[in-house]
Amino acid sequence: MLCPLHLLFYCQGKTILTIPSDVDLQEMTVKGLESDERASQRYVRQIEELRDQLASEKEAACARERQLAKESYVRSSSDIDNYFCL
Repeated sequence: MLCPLHLLFYCQGKTILTIPSDVDLQEMTVKGLESDERASQRYVRQIEELRDQLASEKEAACARERQLAKESYVRSSSDIDNYFCL
């Protein structure tokens, strides 16, 4: 439903353009800002979740690397002991 403050432009008896009143523009602006705020909050949450996931994956990769280095050291140490104990 159109507010009496809408500006209508007609061409051959048909409405071709409707310009909302200042009140409608203000309401549309507020709704747009609220929508933008919700979207930015959602993106911030997603970034925080991704950052946490990355930290977990990084720690897991470091733990695997430490375990592989330890196994390699033990294997090398055992090989050296076997070489000199012959």
